[in-house]
Amino acid sequence: MDSASACRHAADPSHAALAWGGMDSFPSPVIRSGRLDLREFGADDLDLASEVAAAGERAALPPGVPVSRDELAEWFANGMHLVGRGDAVHLMMLDRAAGRMVGAISLFHADWEIRSAEIGYGVRSDARGQGYATEALAAVARWALTEGGIQRAWLTTNTDNAASARVAEKVGFRREGTLRRAGREDDGLHDLAIYSLLDDELPELRAERSARV
Repeated sequence: MDSASACRHAADPSHAALAWGGMDSFPSPVIRSGRLDLREFGADDLDLASEVAAAGERAALPPGVPVSRDELAEWFANGMHLVGRGDAVHLMMLDRAAGRMVGAISLFHADWEIRSAEIGYGVRSDARGQGYATEALAAVARWALTEGGIQRAWLTTNTDNAASARVAEKVGFRREGTLRRAGREDDGLHDLAIYSLLDDELPELRAERSARV
């Protein structure tokens, strides 16, 4: 950080709170949106996760979760679903009315010095196009930027993935630029668009601050 930036941060109490707030992990999330409960995996969620895995919907499970029922049973039995919240928190997207897991969304790559974290999500193929990704991203981003202690949430998407870009932009994320050949998939390397949303860009916080002026 240059000296001018350091002076600006020192003069701004909100940045002082971020720098020395003492948080080093996410609190336990309790997030409820219009249709979804967005919650951590519990010991009783084997059947929900197994149904997603059996349908071949790996993208709708958090990173690193096994896909066979036996491995999933071991994963839950050994408490491996109880990940620490220092670096990441993994949430299922549970459609309350249907009692069905439609996807997963995670906060990860947390940097507690600058209060920044990446968001990643996946929705099962038979639930896409129904607004679940937008609903989940909006709710989780708002939680992260308020109760979650984060001041900057960011995400990446392939530059040729127009649907994912629309999700980010609907929620209010701003495109910052392009990471060239920074992503890899089965068909090779891809350019990634990077998006971010800051805590003072949330509409309700902007309105609250404007009212105080």
